[in-house]
Amino acid sequence: MPRAWRAVRLGRNWGTRLDADLKSRGAVHSGLNEVCAKSVQKIWPSGLLFRAHMTYQEFLREFEETIRGASVRLETLGAEDTANSTNGEWSRKQILGHLIDSAANNHQRFVRAQFTDDLVFGGYEQEQWVDSQKYNDEPWPDLIALWRAYNLHLLHVVSVIPENALTQQRHKHSLDQIAFKTVEQSAPATLEYLIRDYLDHLKHHLDQIWRR
Repeated sequence: MPRAWRAVRLGRNWGTRLDADLKSRGAVHSGLNEVCAKSVQKIWPSGLLFRAHMTYQEFLREFEETIRGASVRLETLGAEDTANSTNGEWSRKQILGHLIDSAANNHQRFVRAQFTDDLVFGGYEQEQWVDSQKYNDEPWPDLIALWRAYNLHLLHVVSVIPENALTQQRHKHSLDQIAFKTVEQSAPATLEYLIRDYLDHLKHHLDQIWRR
């Protein structure tokens, strides 16, 4: 096994999340060296893999750059096409609306987690949220402005969370159900992981918008 990967303790057992991480990246064992060459990795206490060079301050800068850069790019898309959808998939407006819903739901998670010893949060009916709010009927510039403002506020929120709240190991959590990249229920998780996972989810859906 390459040095870029090492075993991690999951609860009381030793193991790795290598297979799950590679599958999520669309990789296979034969491409392991290529994956490792592209990105230096390390194991976090939650048992999942992150880029070793990405400190939390660097993550915050990436968060801000993602929001500001995407806002500019979103504004260049033709508003007349943003409500179009094919094969029952969400339109660009609906995807951005879903990201607004994600910001709203994760906002309270990021705040509440600072006052509890667990990371147990309920999910929400994503399809129903999008359908009921009729995002296709809203002006494209208004959706961009709301998405941008909400995420810049979230950036501020997560930038002032005390380190002990960020890194505290939570043995009770629901990230096996609500996280974009799930954490096994038997493995501890941190608020910092949930925050980083939020940005991964956001980027995933931005990529969908760019591909439309």
